[in-house]
Amino acid sequence: MLAVHSGWAQYSQKYTNKKNEAYTDSLKRTEYPYIFPVLGAKTRKLGFEIPLPHGIMLNGLWNKQDVLLQDLEVAFNDGQYISLDSIVNFDRVTVNSLGTNLRFDTYIFPFLNVYGLLGTINTKTSLKITEPVNIENTTTNNGMYYGFGVMAAGGLGPLFIQGDFSMAWSKLALLDKANSGSNMGLRVGHAFKIPNHPRQNIALWIGANRQAIQSNTSGSISLYEAIGADEDKVAEAQQKLSDVSDRIQKWYDDLPPALQPKFEDQVTKITNGLNRVSDGLEDPQVSYRFQKQLKRKWHFMVGAQWQISPNWQVRAEYGFADQKQQALLSLNYRFGIRGHNLWSGKQEDDTDTKGSPAFAF
Repeated sequence: MLAVHSGWAQYSQKYTNKKNEAYTDSLKRTEYPYIFPVLGAKTRKLGFEIPLPHGIMLNGLWNKQDVLLQDLEVAFNDGQYISLDSIVNFDRVTVNSLGTNLRFDTYIFPFLNVYGLLGTINTKTSLKITEPVNIENTTTNNGMYYGFGVMAAGGLGPLFIQGDFSMAWSKLALLDKANSGSNMGLRVGHAFKIPNHPRQNIALWIGANRQAIQSNTSGSISLYEAIGADEDKVAEAQQKLSDVSDRIQKWYDDLPPALQPKFEDQVTKITNGLNRVSDGLEDPQVSYRFQKQLKRKWHFMVGAQWQISPNWQVRAEYGFADQKQQALLSLNYRFGIRGHNLWSGKQEDDTDTKGSPAFAF
């Protein structure tokens, strides 16, 4: 299950309020001392406030949403895969994930930001099966993920508009290989200057977001964990396996005679597989593969950011939809690397970088 990896960069702004004319004029007269973004010096001379070009962001993420599972197949130990899609009915599958990530970004142009991210994720999946037997269980699956993204930003009158697209790959303990996912969002908002503090502001926004995850998934899990048994209590595990096998057989026996031939092969393979692993419970494994998708790919979001200074920002965002919720809390540190600004031609004073520190704090 892919973690949410939102967390977008700053955006260039131009303040047209008369109260900020002096600040805007000072921007036009101030030389731009950093290498990035490309055309940064020319953009500042137009009166735009440009965010510091590089950022390191620490994000805390929480996500809860329902997923749909289809085409389920299982195999006991190294046995043959058995299709359960026509037998098993999932009432609800809910995934809770909690993670953190570090996000590194750079403004290539004043309107275009690229970034990479690396994080850890802890997931808890709760599922309820209603057919052929009632089973409720919760499993945990932890690991890491990594990805990259691009953000474009612009203005429309007093509003800012920001679009974001990213890809990430999750490698979790119970999966055979990394799963991929994509995240696409659009935000519209306004930044409010704090009186007498022109370098501080509070931004508020609304938006919509779409997430998608790789559909095919495969992996393996201990049979003890799958049935919720204590691996130190072999007798208890054997009893639970026997109960599951008996309930599946009873479900089959209660079917109308005309329907029994349709499920006879699967039921026989399942009960035989359960009986085999029950006879030798040293290290029973259940291998699985299935198709999955998010029940709600789209959600709405609201957010806010406090820019304490050009170097430091704190932000929070909440996303919501039916059977889907997520939250983000982040701390962002921005800095610049001094040098001649790319594609800005000859600046009036190229000597201001001599003797200056490589990084601006």
